[in-house]
Amino acid sequence: MIIRLDKISKRYTRHWIIKNMDYHFTDDEIYAIKGSNGSGKSTLMKMISGFLSPSKGKITYQSGGNVIERGNIYQSLSFAAPYISLLKSLTIEEMVTFAFKFKDRYNGISEKEFYSRMELPVNKKSLLTELSSGQLQRLNLAIAIMSESKLLLLDEPSSYLDVTSKKWMNELIFNHAKSRLIIIASNDKSDLVHCTKELNIEKFQ
Repeated sequence: MIIRLDKISKRYTRHWIIKNMDYHFTDDEIYAIKGSNGSGKSTLMKMISGFLSPSKGKITYQSGGNVIERGNIYQSLSFAAPYISLLKSLTIEEMVTFAFKFKDRYNGISEKEFYSRMELPVNKKSLLTELSSGQLQRLNLAIAIMSESKLLLLDEPSSYLDVTSKKWMNELIFNHAKSRLIIIASNDKSDLVHCTKELNIEKFQ
């Protein structure tokens, strides 16, 4: 997966969040996107995901030598962020089954192995409304990281996680990074331990 940002800018009303960003991301790398609160990290992640469009400029995607249309990029990515909600009317098992209707599990891992790697100490028949914020975030991350996708986007991934869960998350990222492009937006050093490249978004303001 290769992503090229060609002079992209994003404006909300009269305020420019990002200006004239030229950059490219390549697979088999883990990128850290850093910047102060309100600097546009989440905005950039949403534009890369296709959820938002740039006000100016262009984002292009390529995988295996083939161009991926922007409207189809969702098929090649998985995304976890505190603002992406799970379906709380479901049980853990139902949520996992629903999620993997749309994507295969990473490298064909079994359902049993998925639950083992998630390490969530509650019954899979539990309703999501019964889970703590940290448990919900762990489920969200497990689904995203263990989905078969060329592009993995993680925005503030350690939100609500304790020290033990942060260690779990980083081990999961490390073990599921092969042949992927991973982009992590965060200022928390514990989120970025495996990052190989860094982008400070404040350079484009």
